[in-house]
Amino acid sequence: MRVVIDTSVWVSGIFWTGLPHQLLLRWRDGEFEAVVSAALLDELGRVLHTLATRIHPPPGLADEWVDLVALGAEWVTPAETPDACRDPGDNAVLAAAVAGRVDCIISGDQDLLLLGKFQDIPIVTPRQFADWLDSD
Repeated sequence: MRVVIDTSVWVSGIFWTGLPHQLLLRWRDGEFEAVVSAALLDELGRVLHTLATRIHPPPGLADEWVDLVALGAEWVTPAETPDACRDPGDNAVLAAAVAGRVDCIISGDQDLLLLGKFQDIPIVTPRQFADWLDSD
């Protein structure tokens, strides 16, 4: 199964325990594939480093995860970026999902979740995705 993981889920899973963290561990263990674009990885790096200055995680945690995503995810280069989301920054998620021909987008972002799906790609919460994984 191939997915795009939205920055909100990456951040939650990297800095805190809980379901997003468990999903990231399952990705790292090879239970599913993550698809990423340069725009998504850049955003992830910016957000992780900004939050790291506020919450003071273990040294190097943000860089370790950016490197892990860069090496472990499948890279795509979207041909175009749609204009489908209320928050224009979220359109990069949709672009990567289409370019990567993913099975779903995992997000905690209400602007994305309100779409429900984009070009027949479901947009689901971490809980919905975990239930989907566990049902196989």
